Amino acid sequence: MPCRSAPTSRNASRAAVATASSIAWRQRPGAMLSARGGPRDVAASSSSNLAAPALSARMRREQRLRRRRDFAETYRGGRTYRNNLLVVRVRSNALPTTRFGFVAGKAVGGAVVRNRVKRRLREAARVTPVRPGLDIIVGAKKSAASAPFSDLKSALLSALRRADALDEVPGNEEQS
Repeated sequence: MPCRSAPTSRNASRAAVATASSIAWRQRPGAMLSARGGPRDVAASSSSNLAAPALSARMRREQRLRRRRDFAETYRGGRTYRNNLLVVRVRSNALPTTRFGFVAGKAVGGAVVRNRVKRRLREAARVTPVRPGLDIIVGAKKSAASAPFSDLKSALLSALRRADALDEVPGNEEQS
């Protein structure tokens, strides 16, 4: 009686040998492989602990508007402030932190352009001192796609200043 695990044809035998050799090739001890099967540079890996960004370099989860309901409530109940690059909507919340949401419609550009504008706005908001207890939605206008970062940052500061959302920084008050 033939063994059940033995290949039954010449093609099956070749496939079994090819599979065994590819498995043996990939199982090098201590080696990391890329998605294409080649060796992976551990230092350049984004999942490596060495390449991870500092925690302060990103907006924390509690600083972001994430739910559709939160966006809708801010659109419905918030005050709107506009300038040539941005539309900013501000609404108070009962939380100890300020949460930001960033939107860029299709009029701004393709997906790459919209995501770039939102990343730049996120960075401008991250370094801006804002008083706690607000929900803020920052919407990009079409002109924001070609604006330099300094213009986006000053437009955001201008809108937040008009909304009285900026936090007073100690030492910057004028003495009378």
